[in-house]
Amino acid sequence: MNKRVSIGITLAFIFIAVAITFTATMLYAMNLFDQKIIGVQERAAMYDKISEIDSVIRQNYYLPFEDRRIMNGLSSGYISGLGDEYTRYMTSAEIAQMKAASSGEVTGVGLEVLENPSGYAVVKSVVTDSPADKTGMQVGDVIITVNEEDALVMGFSEVEKALLGTEGNQVKIGYMRNGSEESAELVYDTYAVNSVISGVIDEQYAYIRFTDFNELTLTQFKRAYNDLIQEDAVRAFVFDVRGLRSGTDLSIVADILDPLMPQGTIISGVYSGEISKVMYTSDAEQLQYPAIVLVDSDTRGLAEMFAAVLGEKENVRIIGEQTAGKGTYQELVKLSDGTGIYVTVCKLIACGHLDFDKTGLNPDFIVLPNDGFEMTDDVPQSRSDIQLYRGLEVMRAELMG
Repeated sequence: MNKRVSIGITLAFIFIAVAITFTATMLYAMNLFDQKIIGVQERAAMYDKISEIDSVIRQNYYLPFEDRRIMNGLSSGYISGLGDEYTRYMTSAEIAQMKAASSGEVTGVGLEVLENPSGYAVVKSVVTDSPADKTGMQVGDVIITVNEEDALVMGFSEVEKALLGTEGNQVKIGYMRNGSEESAELVYDTYAVNSVISGVIDEQYAYIRFTDFNELTLTQFKRAYNDLIQEDAVRAFVFDVRGLRSGTDLSIVADILDPLMPQGTIISGVYSGEISKVMYTSDAEQLQYPAIVLVDSDTRGLAEMFAAVLGEKENVRIIGEQTAGKGTYQELVKLSDGTGIYVTVCKLIACGHLDFDKTGLNPDFIVLPNDGFEMTDDVPQSRSDIQLYRGLEVMRAELMG
């Protein structure tokens, strides 16, 4: 009798468990179905509204318009609805511009300019062996005309654009030097831009500054780094990413960090659904010298990742200002018509735990820049650069024996 009761009770529990499992499965399936239906309904409503707007415009708008412009505007509007400043719709021309910028090569005359208080473009740097360099233009030249048009009337941004162009075309630049007017006929040419500035400071500190992370940066870094570690007098390193906001290829930064960091995870990503993935790791080879990393409020994106990872090393300190806080990563997805979406795919995490998105990096030592201090394309002098000077003091006191 007891055995029959036990078997009956057991069977009852089994039936109850099956019923609960079936009910839970049905509820989950119904909820998932409802979510899909709601999603379909929302999308249908969105398409209906777009169709209604299109119908109103075609029936009532009094000027002719181009469907291509409407489509580009519609695509941009869709993306802007995400509320993500970094995800954006790109035309085929914008994609080509981005690829050209990331190549490390530029087609232009070889001048980088700054706007002076009067509104004129002043030459900040001249690329070696560029068209401007070959015609004798120098740092400090003030551009006053472009193709005989007054540069002040054109405006600084238009003058800056005129320094880039199609290879083989010409531009005439008029400029002032020491009170005398000069002019040069320049032919646009394609040349590589150096994105790594390096040298030795105070005869014992190796200095490497990145001005971009592009397709040529890794090769330029390896050359500079290998040359500097051959210097017997070098006792420490300074890495400078102040003012660096550019760069779209995370693998370049990972490849630069690899020989500097010990073995382990250096960059991870948090993807849709809070799924974490290891993106890049480092081997056992690492920088044997103590180091500082200089950052400022313009240090952004890939430059922040570089500083964040390197700053996790025991013998490295971050010096400067709180950084910009751009800790997400975007990839370009091309569409069938040649346009594309530059879409945020994940949040970046340094060394498996450091999240700097929207907060930025907090330096180990806060040091504000000198009033009026501007970065140049030369290796800085420690006495004239307070952030560098303070960083070297920290290195001597904390890291160097």
